[in-house]
Amino acid sequence: MKRTQAVVLLFFVLIAGCKAETGGELSLKAAAPNGAEQALIVQASGEREEEGSKRAFQTPAIDENSAYRSVMETIERIAVRAQEARNDAKEQTSALAGLDRALEASGSWISVELKRNIRFNAADAYAAIGEYDEAERTVETIDDAFYKASAWAKIAERYAEDGKNGQAGDLLLRCVDILKTIDHAADRISLVRIMTSAFFKAGDVEGGLRLADMIKKEPLLQSSEYYWPYYVSIYERAAVHAERFGETKLADRIFGKLVELTNSLPDGFVLYDKESYLAGPTEDGGGVIGSFASIGAYERCRELIGLLESELVIVKAWKDVAKAAYLQGDTKEASQAIGEAERKLGRMKDSDSYKIAKRFVDEYRSMTNPS
Repeated sequence: MKRTQAVVLLFFVLIAGCKAETGGELSLKAAAPNGAEQALIVQASGEREEEGSKRAFQTPAIDENSAYRSVMETIERIAVRAQEARNDAKEQTSALAGLDRALEASGSWISVELKRNIRFNAADAYAAIGEYDEAERTVETIDDAFYKASAWAKIAERYAEDGKNGQAGDLLLRCVDILKTIDHAADRISLVRIMTSAFFKAGDVEGGLRLADMIKKEPLLQSSEYYWPYYVSIYERAAVHAERFGETKLADRIFGKLVELTNSLPDGFVLYDKESYLAGPTEDGGGVIGSFASIGAYERCRELIGLLESELVIVKAWKDVAKAAYLQGDTKEASQAIGEAERKLGRMKDSDSYKIAKRFVDEYRSMTNPS
């Protein structure tokens, strides 16, 4: 397996949770080439855009791939169950034993590359249930600098989520040292993306952005539809965390940079265009607007919706903001947002997309006024 394929496999399949399909392929589904509006129309009509919407990575033999999937699913299932019962000592003991068995199941006949993925995820699972010593011991068994640093960064993120910012900082210093030794551009970009998330969760937004500066001139960012959104998403998460921490001036500065980067998304990308990146490539939520709506940053949402051009996508974005506001108990903001969606809908009656846009509004009304 080529190195770049392995990196994309790790971050799109293992972290994003893409599912393995039959025939031994791991696939990535993208929005249709015509952008966010076309993607919404395709979804609504039940059609599928095959050409240009799939990136597949062939793994080794099917038996190995099946075993790999089984181990990965076991690790995920154990971690989720143990997190839900984190104060249950019996459940934690069972989870530890299960994770140990899952690691043992990745026998010598599974390829080195896939075994690194398994150990990366197992380390994160140990940390997710609070077993940090076991997580760190698992990381020490990883024999590749990129995978090891990625695992340290994920554990640092877990420490930050638990309010243990000192421990998170110590691990991130290790990651920075390793990052300086990595020559492969795709590895550096992917590692920085994980590391910045840990910096942000630990409350060091500016530290995370300084780290992002280390990759901003990478030629791969401008030429790859996979990696450019990685870089833009760093600023999205930085702005969201700055808003959450109440650092208004910093949030303003980062938000301005985010808008600049979003407007500069290269033309011709299959996975992302500006509108699908902002509003999300699916019918329900997602995108940068969804991120800000989820923390109640509605003024930011208004600014971002102002960058959209498609009437259908605008209606969808306002519906998402209304839904987020409603679920957060902000009925005034929800009413204003759905009102904006309805006003835009009223100007679409002669449009081919009118029925789809109306359905978005109707779905919101059904959710808030069930009968």
